[in-house]
Amino acid sequence: MERAGLLIDLRKCTGCLACTVGCKQVHQLAVGEFWIEVFTIGPQGTFPDVSMYWLPVMCMHCQEAPCIEACVEGAIRRRDDGIVILDPEACPGCGLCASACPYHVIQFDQARQLATKCNFCAERVDRGDLPYCVQTCTAGALHFGDLADPKSDMARSFVANAAQALLPDPNTRPSVYYIGLE
Repeated sequence: MERAGLLIDLRKCTGCLACTVGCKQVHQLAVGEFWIEVFTIGPQGTFPDVSMYWLPVMCMHCQEAPCIEACVEGAIRRRDDGIVILDPEACPGCGLCASACPYHVIQFDQARQLATKCNFCAERVDRGDLPYCVQTCTAGALHFGDLADPKSDMARSFVANAAQALLPDPNTRPSVYYIGLE
């Protein structure tokens, strides 16, 4: 895989939080710590035409990651496949990475006094498995694959559905994109 990425189809997301709960359980995250959060948008409209939308947000695994540049200890790095990982053994707990992130998705584990973040379940990806959030998504809204392979289903879906980055132009070149982002 050349550039690991996630495509989130907001038209399918039901706000069930299976991704959040699954991630929290698998990574044994502390109370109040989330590597993927699902935000509720709405209600929108006027009765009886009222809608709710949900927005899953996690580390964007940016190709131009401000968190990597901000980390003075080199605890955050980009793997060859584009996954941005944080080494907890090297993290000094200074919080510079969290301050640098335009998406505000780097968490802080108070008990261990270190930063934590989504790693696309790198250990699972290395075994050929999907990230846990993708596996647990009951609505089929999350899709993981190689953004650099134009022949992949993910890349074709990306183009066909005019996928967009969460922020208009933070100059980060994220690896997480959304379908149906308005």
